[in-house]
Amino acid sequence: MQFLLDNPMKLYRDCLRVADALARRQGYSRETLRANVRAPWRANQRENDEGKINALREGAIRGITNYMMHEAARGAMEGVPAFVAEDDDASGTTER
Repeated sequence: MQFLLDNPMKLYRDCLRVADALARRQGYSRETLRANVRAPWRANQRENDEGKINALREGAIRGITNYMMHEAARGAMEGVPAFVAEDDDASGTTER
């Protein structure tokens, strides 16, 4: 978690990736979800209070973590691995 707190650009990109994954899996508009990610980042881009910045970053990390836990639980209930790269074959190995 500390890595994401220290690297806001990676955290932002990860939030956008989660929005893309939700759009793919649940049929939402990709641009709408990405706009929902961008809005709080832009609204707080001039924030100077270190405490508030850390609280905002921790909230973003919590959101990503909650999504991953939800998907992992859903995959466990369905008997399907939750996080498999799209280019992996059924054996779980990536062809090169």
